[in-house]
Amino acid sequence: MENNAPTDNAEPLEQRSILIRVIAAIIWLVITLLLVNMIIGFVLGGMAGAEVGAGKLLSEAISAGSTAGEHAAVQFYSKHGGKVFLGEIVLWVVLLVTGKYPWVSKYKASNA
Repeated sequence: MENNAPTDNAEPLEQRSILIRVIAAIIWLVITLLLVNMIIGFVLGGMAGAEVGAGKLLSEAISAGSTAGEHAAVQFYSKHGGKVFLGEIVLWVVLLVTGKYPWVSKYKASNA
């Protein structure tokens, strides 16, 4: 974990407001949930669409693939939705604690 606390021989770093840190963490939670769900949807839609769209005209393949992808996503999330959500929360907490998200650290970065 990155230690941004000021040391004795350096100039003190400015602390970031707790309100800003909480708001940033919530925003990053929403972004993380959206991105992970989009990636899962792309993978499921691509896999299901590739199976039903083979050998058809492009417009028919797109329509069939879209329908199959939607059906596959609904089935996947009805069976594994809780595990996916738990994994998303764990990912968010790990990235939050390790300081990978901007604006959530206690101390502002120095400009030096």
